[in-house]
Amino acid sequence: MSTITKQAVQAVADLKAGYTIGHADVAILNELARIALASLEAEPVAYSLIFRNMDGVLNDYVNANTTFSTIEKAQAYGRGGNYVRQNDGSLQWVSDPSLDPVVVPLYSAPPAQLKTKE
Repeated sequence: MSTITKQAVQAVADLKAGYTIGHADVAILNELARIALASLEAEPVAYSLIFRNMDGVLNDYVNANTTFSTIEKAQAYGRGGNYVRQNDGSLQWVSDPSLDPVVVPLYSAPPAQLKTKE
């Protein structure tokens, strides 16, 4: 795992302040750029779900008991719906996409946020 050192923070501060930077600082800044780009391109390591209640309202937590290796497996699990009583008294499952869980990508570290000038 790459880390950002105090020396790297100082190199960025010096650059922002308009100071001339040396070869060592250029190497540090190149490493910081590599770390940032790797974070922006990070792929999820797994997927989980946020389920809805019977009114279609999302829970406020990711369900840790439902973790999948691919997005397709996560999407195929736990389709939303309700049981509807039939005329003969039996229950039949009726799919309702509005009750489907939301698939959440999980990362080994949070992806970097790309900030733009306003």
